[in-house]
Amino acid sequence: MHKIFPIVKNSFYSALTFFMTILVLSVGYGALVGGLSTADKVGSGSGLTATSWNRIIDGVLDLDSRLSNLSFSGGRVGLGTTNPSTKLDVNGNINSTPILARYDISGYQLANTDVIWNNEPLNTNSAYIQKNASWTGINILVSGYYQVNTKVLQYGMCDGCRWDVALNKNWVNIGFMLWFWWPGQPYFFHSFVTSYYFNTWDVITVNVTDYPIHPGTTLEIVKLN
Repeated sequence: MHKIFPIVKNSFYSALTFFMTILVLSVGYGALVGGLSTADKVGSGSGLTATSWNRIIDGVLDLDSRLSNLSFSGGRVGLGTTNPSTKLDVNGNINSTPILARYDISGYQLANTDVIWNNEPLNTNSAYIQKNASWTGINILVSGYYQVNTKVLQYGMCDGCRWDVALNKNWVNIGFMLWFWWPGQPYFFHSFVTSYYFNTWDVITVNVTDYPIHPGTTLEIVKLN
């Protein structure tokens, strides 16, 4: 009997400590969300005002409302479902920011070379996609499927002349455009889109032959998975 009593006592104290911790956290959150201010503070021995108490209750009710669609089960989190089957299980539509990089050129560039992407107006996550040191290649830092959208702008080609644009992975062609210049066109602008699987440290380059390119030439890369 003497051995059992300490165990029961310790269990009781543990449960009481846990309950009080939850109570303090709930009250603290309630105070924060309820909008308590310096004017609501009370001195030692002062009673808790009705205004302060009501704000705490409002905060606790707000916390309960915010968590009503959130569930936890076996290390999994569910939103809008009480039985999540994956690490994060969402019952409904979600909005997310895609991993996206966009590069363009800031001036006239000669042909018969890799495009130098000397302007980077957008990169939502440089841990996935980065320019290399020469600015001619785009390094893939996380393997997966990517969509690559290439747009090229050229001026002043001769009538009937042709020009080529090659999209390369590790300097091996994976996309190609061959175009002929038609009379009377002041400029030529075209784009093509391809999706491809890239491994870590694969390099994307764009090579243009025969005629120079102008600002308006862009390269956009989006991670698909």
